[in-house]
Amino acid sequence: MLFEDHTDAMAMYEAARSAGFRPRVSTTPRQAQACCGVALLVQREEAPAVLELAYEQGMAFENMIALDRQIDPKRDRYC
Repeated sequence: MLFEDHTDAMAMYEAARSAGFRPRVSTTPRQAQACCGVALLVQREEAPAVLELAYEQGMAFENMIALDRQIDPKRDRYC
């Protein structure tokens, strides 16, 4: 899920967490958009419900794009 700014991404992050989802805030993947931005990564099976939540709560977002293997459990682990 792509956002224009950090404020919108964090609002959606909080709404998704409150609804029981496990989103991750990330930089926008290059496969999704050439310019920089903020993205919310969600599991593929949770995506339809997260999208519905965004529409129900009137959340601002640019787009939702399915990309494989964006959530890496070993990301930012160095030990």
